[in-house]
Amino acid sequence: MRSGGIYEECDRSFKAHRVLIKSIGPWKAYLDDEGAISGALLVLLKPEDIITRDVCILGGGATGTYAAVCLKDMGQSVAVIERNDRLGGHAETLYLPDAALLYRLFIENFSYLKEGVMDLPDPVQEELVRPFGEFVEKHGLGGALKLIFTFAQGHGNILEVPALYLINHVGMPQVNALFAGYIWPRNGAFELYRKAAEYIDPDVLYQTTSQAGQSEETPNYPTLQNLKDFDLDESQTRLFKKWLSNSYYSTTATSPTTLNVVNTNLNNQPGSLPYVPLQWHLDSVGLPGYLTTKIVAPGDFAAQDARDLIVSDIRRMRAAGTYSTREPDILAFGDHTPVTMNVSPDDIRQGFLS
Repeated sequence: MRSGGIYEECDRSFKAHRVLIKSIGPWKAYLDDEGAISGALLVLLKPEDIITRDVCILGGGATGTYAAVCLKDMGQSVAVIERNDRLGGHAETLYLPDAALLYRLFIENFSYLKEGVMDLPDPVQEELVRPFGEFVEKHGLGGALKLIFTFAQGHGNILEVPALYLINHVGMPQVNALFAGYIWPRNGAFELYRKAAEYIDPDVLYQTTSQAGQSEETPNYPTLQNLKDFDLDESQTRLFKKWLSNSYYSTTATSPTTLNVVNTNLNNQPGSLPYVPLQWHLDSVGLPGYLTTKIVAPGDFAAQDARDLIVSDIRRMRAAGTYSTREPDILAFGDHTPVTMNVSPDDIRQGFLS
């Protein structure tokens, strides 16, 4: 569309009233049933309460921003009404803090973690066994915490987790990918599995679980719950008891608010990161009326506990007057438990991972 066409369309829409009120709040009583400005309001307003422009543009997304630039190029005055604190609509860009470069500099020292696998020496350096919060404090990496938590929230309170697990989870491959850019599947990650299913079928047994089994070697999946039907001997049982993990759930729900919400805790420093169990983000999916959220909790946190936490958090925000919300309807619920498998610092020191 030619820029002149944009102006003509906007002009037809707004030429009846090219008057904008700086703050409509005190004047709502003077709007008619359709929200139009009444003559009585114009009489009451002071000159400093009125902004006059040739064109009023509602929304500063891609179209609104483009229209404003074109109109200004044509010598027309504009006012863009945008509900957020920035232009761009659904365009989002993550700008890495300088601390991300600093974080990369320090984790480069652990060459045996650079490929994203635990090729550990024996003994493991004590700095890696200590809580990640100490590593952050020592190297002044507080500015990188929110970025690290974005990718490692499954660990829960990352300041208390051994540094080894965080550096392995958000290590050189991940940081390099952030700086160089990720490759995203055109039709989503599930497309890979759909193609694989076409190739493997009919050898996939869907909606099937194992009821019993007999092992001649140590099984690979290290949770006692998943191995309860295998004939583990006493030494194998002791081995698998050492593994710790978190619960991780993801949901898609009807949106209780039009805003994105980030969970923080000012008492947990540095970083103001939330404590577990936690509901991390309430994120808009770009489709009005829907959101996604993630729950991170200890390993014994059941699926119903996660559902209850979602509802209780939203009720709490509503009761506090933080947001005008309504009860969410959970449309899809994903159980990714267990995540972030790990063993205790003492087991690391004793060579469990080496």
